[in-house]
Amino acid sequence: MQGWRISMEDAHAAVLDLQAEDADKEFTAASVEDRLSFFGVYDGHGGDKVALFAGENIHKILAKQEAFKKKDFEQALKDGFLATDRAILNGEFVYAEKIAVAHCLGQIQSTRKKFRDALPLLA
Repeated sequence: MQGWRISMEDAHAAVLDLQAEDADKEFTAASVEDRLSFFGVYDGHGGDKVALFAGENIHKILAKQEAFKKKDFEQALKDGFLATDRAILNGEFVYAEKIAVAHCLGQIQSTRKKFRDALPLLA
């Protein structure tokens, strides 16, 4: 363990059946062949706020992207991370620490790079 923390600063998301949001349609589980799962682990380096926001929202933001609805998952990941950046910059995620925005953007940039590096593995 590197550096002791009084509380856990990491967050995660495990969504076994991620589907595009459709307000007109009731949720129905996808068939096993069509099911798309989403797993994310978010490191809270300097605090838990960014990690918690990511764990609760990135998969939801991703599922709202037009590219996701078209099953263009590579573009949906890119668009989803940019939409998350915008949500943070537009104040949808605010907390009191003055370095929050800079730290938050650094976290997302780092995570985005990791996904970008992993995308060829998904193809």
